[in-house]
Amino acid sequence: MSVEPRYYQKECAEKVYNLVCNGKRRITILVPTGAGKTMISVLIAAKLHTYYQKAFIVAERQEIVGSCNDMIREMGVESVQCITMERLIVEKLNAELCILYSLRPTARKKITEYLGENNSSIVVSLGEPHFDRTEAKPDNVYKTECFDVNIEVNETSNSLERLTAYYKKLGNIQPLVYSTESIIDIRDIMTATPQEKGILSEKLKNDRNILANDISQLSYVATSSNDTELLEMITKQGRKLRYYEQLLASCGISKATLDEEFEKIESLRNKLKDAFYNSDGLINESVMAQFETAVAESVVRITRHVLTLENRDRYEDVLKELMSEDVWKNKLSDESRSYLITAKMNYESMLQMENIKELDFSGVCLLVTKALDVEMSRRLYTSYIDYLDGRYRRPGSIREWPGSMLNKEQSDVLEAKDFTLGSVRFVVGVDKEGNVKNRYVYSLFMDFAKDELYKQSINAFDRETKVKNMVSYVEKIRVDYRNPSAHRNTMDFVTAEACMDYMLETYKKMKEILEDMRR
Repeated sequence: MSVEPRYYQKECAEKVYNLVCNGKRRITILVPTGAGKTMISVLIAAKLHTYYQKAFIVAERQEIVGSCNDMIREMGVESVQCITMERLIVEKLNAELCILYSLRPTARKKITEYLGENNSSIVVSLGEPHFDRTEAKPDNVYKTECFDVNIEVNETSNSLERLTAYYKKLGNIQPLVYSTESIIDIRDIMTATPQEKGILSEKLKNDRNILANDISQLSYVATSSNDTELLEMITKQGRKLRYYEQLLASCGISKATLDEEFEKIESLRNKLKDAFYNSDGLINESVMAQFETAVAESVVRITRHVLTLENRDRYEDVLKELMSEDVWKNKLSDESRSYLITAKMNYESMLQMENIKELDFSGVCLLVTKALDVEMSRRLYTSYIDYLDGRYRRPGSIREWPGSMLNKEQSDVLEAKDFTLGSVRFVVGVDKEGNVKNRYVYSLFMDFAKDELYKQSINAFDRETKVKNMVSYVEKIRVDYRNPSAHRNTMDFVTAEACMDYMLETYKKMKEILEDMRR
């Protein structure tokens, strides 16, 4: 073999082999960039292929398949083959051993669905840890407890000297290895069953506490001896410690955090409850919108504690497929994307809970609705105001603005908090079915639609059709999906199935509404 495996690569394969011998069927290995994932994959396959004849290394990209197969031939592991994930699924190959090579979250989900209830197959998921965006991506994340290392120190060395020698002996690349049950990768811990979350959480806490204690002791040695090598090692271990915190955060939200946010929501509801309806007994759209925004922001705030970069990427990939890359990246605001990601995460988390048929998913629907609300406000309020302000510059010209964009006294521009989904049809100048009710308002809005809102390639007929379809769907959302947290009679209990139908419909409609807009 032209390239000799490094000790940590061979030890990693040995670790996986021992776990499999102990009955583990799902194993995660996380290594930093440059650790030699191809070599580790082939070494694991070589270690296990005599026991599992139908063995595959599964990758997403063809170039990885080529390099893996070259190394497989070089090492003489003839019964192992590297293939694409697409081929595995399309050809319905029966794999006794699957080594997943750096699969993205969405790809891992497809593999999980493909395997179904088949727990007899061995799945080893090999990848890189994903770090929070607030942190610069470190070179290494490692699990110090993975391997037994023979440390060459004399018998008189004290415990601190042995600990220091131990970390220096391990070097810069130390894979993090965990076995799981209901999930194929520990990075997917958020989707694990409550029971497995509890088990993994205890393991992670134990490893984190051991590492934190080691770092404390090593810091004393490093500062007292001015050991630059050890100081660098401590910095890298600190990054690993933060990664443990990310994984632990994915296990769930503390009761104290939930109670605090719930108290805030209840306080606001009590404060606003008398204003939810006007004197005619109709919903006060402005007050309702304020409450819904507060609830949605509260959920996003809570979710931030558990939404790691890895999980964010998982949900982003799914939503991009549903709404298209262009709409997701170029048409939605950061705020809307945050609502949609949070909705998707909360929906999947709730699916893992017990007594799912008794859960009300209306809060998830609210988050999706808020994304639509934000996008309508950005275009039909903020952008339209800018357009009107540029069109009517002379003093007193505000009287020529459509009344729906002005306050009750018709003396000033409508406040942002008073623009709601219920404002949309009035801003356009049509009724609920899209029929023109105010020709002046409608003509003014269609000028805006032509000049600013839609791409120039969209003709007049298509613009009118799109505007009327937009109004029709917004009205449907406004009437059919009203947040029950404000008033329990305004929206029926929402089941998981109904919530999923609503989300899929809204993704589709938002794509249709936004895809031909300029920005």
